[in-house]
Amino acid sequence: MRKKVITYKEVKLSDEIKNKCIKYLNEHSKGIYFDYRDKLSLEQIDKLMESEEAYYDLENEIWEWNLDYICQLERELIEEMKNEIPEIAEIELEDLREEFADYIKVNCDISPLIRNTPDVRVRIVVNTNYEGVGYNDRGKGDFRGNEYIRDIKKLLRNKYDKKSFQQELDNIMSNTNQLIFYFKASVSDLIGIKERFKTKITIPKEAWCGFFDNWCGSGSVLEIKLLKDVRIKKQWGKTEYDKVDIVLDEAHKYSVEQVYGLCNVPEVKIEVK
Repeated sequence: MRKKVITYKEVKLSDEIKNKCIKYLNEHSKGIYFDYRDKLSLEQIDKLMESEEAYYDLENEIWEWNLDYICQLERELIEEMKNEIPEIAEIELEDLREEFADYIKVNCDISPLIRNTPDVRVRIVVNTNYEGVGYNDRGKGDFRGNEYIRDIKKLLRNKYDKKSFQQELDNIMSNTNQLIFYFKASVSDLIGIKERFKTKITIPKEAWCGFFDNWCGSGSVLEIKLLKDVRIKKQWGKTEYDKVDIVLDEAHKYSVEQVYGLCNVPEVKIEVK
């Protein structure tokens, strides 16, 4: 006949049995299960882009959201340990859980969520202290009077096709356009990218390039043909406003995706220093 289940205080475990339990728990762990349909939200991806620390903050958030499930996993692990170690089979489950709490391991690895999340659309914006370039700056069509355009041409250093650049200018229809690079990237490549972006960014020539006005939800054809990879300093201009920003496009109002509804966006990997 099976003995009555007793509390931990009623049993004095030997060091040998304690070490056996600790060894078992160290060698076994449970993990939060993510369904293949589970993925990160745009808001979560936006936070992950800010810093490496945001990754662990997100893990902690998910841990807190799943506390009941985690407690269940801990009980399952202790139950499995009881089945494997007959000497503790009669001790109350919760007593064992409390006694060996420091050795119970439940992993909250969010890498499956990141893998499940489709590539996202990213906009690199070359911000300016000026309003950018607009339809009213057209003049005779060459925009030679626009200081921002002159600066952009210097910035690109002949790494662009001049005919496609002029076509881009000819199709501007709003008044606060700034140069952007547009592409898709994997979430794993974007973790902490804003924190890592200190001095320079390198954009592959396969990225789309053009002028976009996110204030008005307008822009040109985004078809400036890049001839070479483009490297730009983060502080590219003379004023504090002349900086390059990395933007999760779909997470913000008047995104390129919202305005154009584009498909076949190229997937590239940018480099930051």
